[in-house]
Amino acid sequence: QTLWLDPPPGNRLSLRGATNVNPIGMIDHIKAVAAYKAPIVAEQVKSDGQPAIVFTWLREHASKISRLIPNSYLVLGGAGSATRLARIGDYVSRCKAKGVDPVVVGTIDALGEGANLQWAKVVNIAALDYTPDRIKQAVGRAARMGQTGTVTVRVYACKYTMDEHCIGIL
Repeated sequence: QTLWLDPPPGNRLSLRGATNVNPIGMIDHIKAVAAYKAPIVAEQVKSDGQPAIVFTWLREHASKISRLIPNSYLVLGGAGSATRLARIGDYVSRCKAKGVDPVVVGTIDALGEGANLQWAKVVNIAALDYTPDRIKQAVGRAARMGQTGTVTVRVYACKYTMDEHCIGIL
């Protein structure tokens, strides 16, 4: 499911403008759009009240979203894959023991190789990775064999931005 959002207020760099600027201008555009979406994503995750994962490819975006969701677990990488997965497993176990829905927020890279996140019932793609296969792999971390229920997948996209271009490719 794609949730179409209005573009950030005051964001003068439209889709047409973003494709005609230098790379620094495009990165600024992408970061501005991601920052605008952070509170929207956080509010949706909190209102869902279900075990969830939030994927983004921007470290600062993941950090901002995680700060907006109480008791969420932030995964940015740094530690080896086995260590990250063990920490996520410990976090999920602690949440379940307390009767709290786990919410893991992280970059697509940090929640990549070997990650089995099938405890999640909602996958939120907060900032699009511009490689379609990486989006499919991110969704596949939760929606895999052994999943016992339906997994809702949401892609947050802003109109008139690079998101619109990427959704067209995806």
